[in-house]
Amino acid sequence: MVFQWNADGTEFSELNFGGIGQTDIYGTVGDSRTRAHHILGLAEAMARGLTAELVITQARAHAVPTLVNEYKVVNWLRAAAILAHRPRRKRLFDYRPGWTFAAAAAASFG
Repeated sequence: MVFQWNADGTEFSELNFGGIGQTDIYGTVGDSRTRAHHILGLAEAMARGLTAELVITQARAHAVPTLVNEYKVVNWLRAAAILAHRPRRKRLFDYRPGWTFAAAAAASFG
């Protein structure tokens, strides 16, 4: 699905996940879309039962969760959990600005 090449050497188009690209900051203007391999990797880690701390660390590696990027990491984790068929836990998936990722990491994926 990812990192495939066409006969002319160009890369296959890769799907974007993790947001709709318009109102991704808790309903306000923002774009948290990212390439599919990022979300699929998170979903795989969740499906294999890796710890919440490790999965969150993996998500954070793609974008440092500063005040500008924290919503992206949360949306990627939400999208990955949907793909992995993991139940949502309030402390992680109801994350809001101002929460620390250490607190969110204390949650498990089920």
